[in-house]
Amino acid sequence: MDRGLRRQWEQALRRIPMPEPFEAVAFCELLGPHLGRELVLVPKASTGGPCGMVARTDTTDFIFYETATSWTYEQHNILHECGHLLGNHQVGREVPLDQQTLALAHLDPRRVRLVLARSCYHEGDEQEAEVIATLLGRRVTAPTDLPPLLDPGMRRVSTAFADEPRRGFGRGSSR
Repeated sequence: MDRGLRRQWEQALRRIPMPEPFEAVAFCELLGPHLGRELVLVPKASTGGPCGMVARTDTTDFIFYETATSWTYEQHNILHECGHLLGNHQVGREVPLDQQTLALAHLDPRRVRLVLARSCYHEGDEQEAEVIATLLGRRVTAPTDLPPLLDPGMRRVSTAFADEPRRGFGRGSSR
């Protein structure tokens, strides 16, 4: 992660209202008014197209996000698209018309001014959106109604990546 970009967005995000507890949908409810535009989340089933995208009309931003995925990845996808809005990214990749038609079926295509869809991660706007999504994602509070990890192997993986510091890992470790 580019340190300068990360520091820039750490400071910028301090000026944006954050929900407590933090989760992507609640953040979007605050982000729309902050940006002075209506923000609409549109869940979409997988169509083989982009996992998320932004469409913009004169007055409204639409975030389309994949629902056939894990809760955590869904959160990240929404926050990544929020990153495009916060970064005021203007250049969108051309999405083939059949994908646009599927995703934007309830919008009049003549009103759509911009479509942003992920084309590759090395583009500057994509990197910036990822930095923003990662920084926001650190605030996400997992829902308490997720099923427990019953598989012992998954519990070990979850424990290994827990936020709490553990002895024997990290700097100064004898391992």
